[in-house]
Amino acid sequence: MKTDNPFLKKAFKQIKYIIREILMVVIGILIAISLRNWNENKKERIKEKKILENILLEIESNDTILAAAKKQIEKETAHTDIIISLMKKDPDESSVLAIDSLLFYGTEVAKVKLHLVKIKSLIANDIELISNDSLKQQIILYPVLFEQYKVMEQTLRRITDERIRPRIKEYVYLNGLVMGSENFSSNRLALLSDRTLANDFIDRRWESAEWINDLILLKDKGQKLILTIEKNLQEK
Repeated sequence: MKTDNPFLKKAFKQIKYIIREILMVVIGILIAISLRNWNENKKERIKEKKILENILLEIESNDTILAAAKKQIEKETAHTDIIISLMKKDPDESSVLAIDSLLFYGTEVAKVKLHLVKIKSLIANDIELISNDSLKQQIILYPVLFEQYKVMEQTLRRITDERIRPRIKEYVYLNGLVMGSENFSSNRLALLSDRTLANDFIDRRWESAEWINDLILLKDKGQKLILTIEKNLQEK
C-alpha cells in the first residue's frame, strides 16, 4: 500500500524494523535451541557408546562362563545316564565297583553366576539412551532369560539335595566315596536296586534336558547380542 502521508510512511518503516528484529530474535533462539539439542544428542551418543562397550565386555565374559557351564552340565548329565543304566532289580558286582565315582560326580549341579551389574544398571537407569529399539529389547531380555535358566538350576538342586542325596546317605558312608574310608559299612547293592532312587535320578535326567536347553538359549541370545552391539558400535 502506497501513501504520501509522512507519518504513515514512518510508522510502516518502524513496523518493518520491529518485525525484522523479532524474526532475527526468533531465528537466533531456534538456532540456539538446535545447537543445544545437537550438543545434548552428541553427549548422549558418547555416553551410549561407552555404555555399550561396557555391556559388550560383560556379555563376552558371560559367554565364556556359559561355555564352561555347558561342558560341566553335559558331564553331569552323562554321569546321571550311566547311574540310571546301572540301577536295576538285580545289580551285578561290576555295577557296584563303578558306582562310587558316579555318585560323587553324578549328584553335582553346576552353579552359574553371570556378570549382570552393568546390564541391570543400564535397564534400571539409562535404557532410553539406547537408540536402537531392537538392541534395547535384546538387552532387556538377556537377564530375563538368565532368571529362567536359574529356575531350572534350582529345580535340579532341589531334586538332588532333597531327594537323591538323602536317599544315598541311607546306603553309603559318604566319606567312603571321597576318602575311601570304610569306618561304616555301605550297601551299594541295595542302593542300585532302589526303585525310588532310580526314579529320582530319572526325574533329574528329564529336568536336565530342559536345564541345558535353557542354557543353550541363553548362550545363543548372548552371542546374538554381542554381534548386535558390535554392529551398533561400528555405525557410531
